[in-house]
Amino acid sequence: MKEEYIKGVEFSEDGKTLKKFPRSYQGEYSVPEGVTTIGNRAFQVCDGMTRIVFPESLEVIEDSAFVACDGLTEIHLTSNLKSLGWRTFYGCKNLCKVYCEEGLKIIGTYAFKACYKLTDVHLPNSLESIRYCAFEDCENLEHLHIPSGVRDLEDSIVRGCVKLVQLTVSEDNPVFDSRENCSGIIHTESNTLLHTCQTTVIPESVTALGSRAYCGNKDITEIFLHDNIVSIGRMAFCACDKLERIRIPDGLKHIDSQAFYCSPALTEIRIPEGVTSIEEATFEGCSSLKEIYIPDGVTKICDDAFGDCASLSNVRIPDTVSHIGEMAFWRCPSLQQIYIPDSVTSIGFEAFSECTSLRQVRLPAGPVDIDETAFWHSPVKMET
Repeated sequence: MKEEYIKGVEFSEDGKTLKKFPRSYQGEYSVPEGVTTIGNRAFQVCDGMTRIVFPESLEVIEDSAFVACDGLTEIHLTSNLKSLGWRTFYGCKNLCKVYCEEGLKIIGTYAFKACYKLTDVHLPNSLESIRYCAFEDCENLEHLHIPSGVRDLEDSIVRGCVKLVQLTVSEDNPVFDSRENCSGIIHTESNTLLHTCQTTVIPESVTALGSRAYCGNKDITEIFLHDNIVSIGRMAFCACDKLERIRIPDGLKHIDSQAFYCSPALTEIRIPEGVTSIEEATFEGCSSLKEIYIPDGVTKICDDAFGDCASLSNVRIPDTVSHIGEMAFWRCPSLQQIYIPDSVTSIGFEAFSECTSLRQVRLPAGPVDIDETAFWHSPVKMET
């Protein structure tokens, strides 16, 4: 091991914070005992460093401290370390193994994002929080176990982990579970499925899909939602590039905003009668969606709801809808005609703009507030 104090290493005046490390350094390095903090970007792009040893005194590793340290293959985090900051080991593309001793409480946002070769992760029972996208795009990670102490799991912690086949939770965890060997993470009290992988099976006891539950899944082509599911969370199926079909149960009551945002292979979907609002950008960018039947009971079509649906040619709007939001049908070039019922009292900014084939629009007979840009760049012929 090379001498700890080398030329180009900068410490705070009291010696407790390692602030900067020379990017040209080659080989192994041992952080001196007494250092409690490794500062922001301290080792950023030190791609010649092949190994680092942390002292027992270390308590905090701050944001982006080891970004793109391509020479690192494994990390051993010592027992007094309490938190990893934002993007701590982001893009360490040769990092294979991470071992965390008991003591660590927080893994920050993007902490291990794009660690493409990461296969072995040991998380301690002391861990309390895993932040947004902590392990995103760890393409070779096959297994992840959530220990008993975790109380806070933010969205998309394993998004883009394309080889992940086993996602489990400690049986002693009081907040989350992976019941029935489902290979998913469920919020126990609310029965909400939060995180999924390639082999997840939705248990019958699950009643809701959480925010971004399947977001970014590049392999799923179809999914069956059983009859007990009543809610689909925000961005639950966002950017599912190959998703073509989804079975929606009759008892579903709520589809949150951006639920199917930019899922370009989706060809059809049935919205059940219990849904009362088409939320913001729910189907925006679903370029293969050809027709949509909006059921009676829906009262508003929110902003961007069906924006940029290039194949959408047939839309049924019920006479319960009172509001069509901004850019609700923006850039739907296959839409040729639309019947807007008398119940509609407002049509928002660019609601039907750039619908280049839209030539026939039936407007409500009664008073209606139509934004002057509602049909901008659409060759429409109005009818009442």
